[in-house]
Amino acid sequence: MGFERERERERELQREREIQIDPDGSVRSGTVPALVERLTTHEQGDPTFIKAFLMTFKSFTTVDDLFNLLVQRFWIRPPPKLTTTEREEWGKLKQHVIRIRVLNTFKSMVVDDDVLEKDDLFVLDRLKEFITADEVSKFPAAKQLLMLIERAQKGGDSMIKMVTAPQGVPPPPIVPKSSKKLKLLDIEPLELARQLTIMESQLYQRVRPMECLQRASEQRTENIDNIAVIIQTSNKIALWAVESVLSKEDSWRRAAAVKHLINVADQCRVLNNFSTMAAITAGLNTPPIRRLEQTWEQVNQGSMVQFGACETIIDSNKNFIKYRAMMTSVIPPCVPFIAIFLLTLQFIQDSNPDNLQGSLVNFRKWQMASEVINDIKRWQAPFNFHTIPSIQAYIEESLNAISDTQDSSERLWNISLEREPRERAMGLFVATPTTPETPPIKQPPRERKNSENQTHPPNESKKSSDKSHRDRIIPPDEDMRRLFQECKIGVRRANLLSEALAATPEELKTPAISVRVR
Repeated sequence: MGFERERERERELQREREIQIDPDGSVRSGTVPALVERLTTHEQGDPTFIKAFLMTFKSFTTVDDLFNLLVQRFWIRPPPKLTTTEREEWGKLKQHVIRIRVLNTFKSMVVDDDVLEKDDLFVLDRLKEFITADEVSKFPAAKQLLMLIERAQKGGDSMIKMVTAPQGVPPPPIVPKSSKKLKLLDIEPLELARQLTIMESQLYQRVRPMECLQRASEQRTENIDNIAVIIQTSNKIALWAVESVLSKEDSWRRAAAVKHLINVADQCRVLNNFSTMAAITAGLNTPPIRRLEQTWEQVNQGSMVQFGACETIIDSNKNFIKYRAMMTSVIPPCVPFIAIFLLTLQFIQDSNPDNLQGSLVNFRKWQMASEVINDIKRWQAPFNFHTIPSIQAYIEESLNAISDTQDSSERLWNISLEREPRERAMGLFVATPTTPETPPIKQPPRERKNSENQTHPPNESKKSSDKSHRDRIIPPDEDMRRLFQECKIGVRRANLLSEALAATPEELKTPAISVRVR
């Protein structure tokens, strides 16, 4: 008996070495087999751990390996030298419970559209073979699982489920009166905001948890994922706002376009579409638009108040504290500013190692990541608006016409100079562009009366020149913070004439339309 107790104690110590539990009962780290054992424990389960594990396991193991470990767990055998009574008790209180939890884990993998991706569906054949074995097929849970597998295999891509449409009558649409080809000012700001919200919401609902994890850990494939599509769309909306203003030759027409776009952004804010709101706001805050003093002088105070409300939400001070505080009271549906989530995931990735003490998976890291992803998923609900084909066609055509290339920044800056040349702006507002690639122009000491508190980005020339162009956005990194810090109304309205006069032609030709994210 003493020998058996010693062996049991040794096994207990081995388990303690393979998994670390924090005082609050949460898992800090563990080997993959130990985590799977925790996942299917015969003791009281931890729903938070189970959900986090299934959402993130592909970051530290594979679908095949998880399947093998779960099957091995199902065939757990009793300890040696148990009496008949002890064996029966062990089978009832431990083995049976573990087997049920293994089958329930498999069920979650099949029915939860966040677990198995399209490329993982091969495991369904292995799972089907396993649950049709004689001893397994006797379990009622196995029979139910078999039906779910067959349904999933017949449905194929239907495993990627979209949220069902909300109930209730949508608000009456505001259909444009013009039967001709639509222009920006033909569309009521509220309805344009609704149609942009429909488009952005559909894009946001397609984001998958694994895409978030891959982007945070820089394990992205060559394929363009759904997050990249959102990033591209945000860039195009920002550029569309710039083009919509600069396409007007007369300053009063440009001012009308600015006011209309501000109204659209503000309506997006009211509708909880913070993605489009941020993109339009960023577009109107780019140097080619900021410098148009004759244009901005004709924008009324009411529009500037609306614009200020949008800018306040995406103020980057204190890690976007105002935006984060506001989101705690927002009720779905909502299209959030996805850059904040990417920033948080990147911070988790950079601040926490994948493994602790050698082979122990740092599960606390993936627990934190799963909480962010759950927050992303929380907002994946559709809006209850009528789709207006003519406006959707206008949006699609407008965004498709946008050329998001490296040359577009210089082109738009040159158009801005044509609209309001610098030499005609003596004594008025003239702004200089700043970009991550171009250092700001130093202000002469005698002109620093109102600029002691201004901050400028350091020179980051060529820092991101080799990044994929599809990753450009109003992004979750230091460049994004600088962009929003520099784009406040006070900075836009400040008199920077001395900087413009001191700048070289090349420095004035480099606007900052977009910035980059890892």
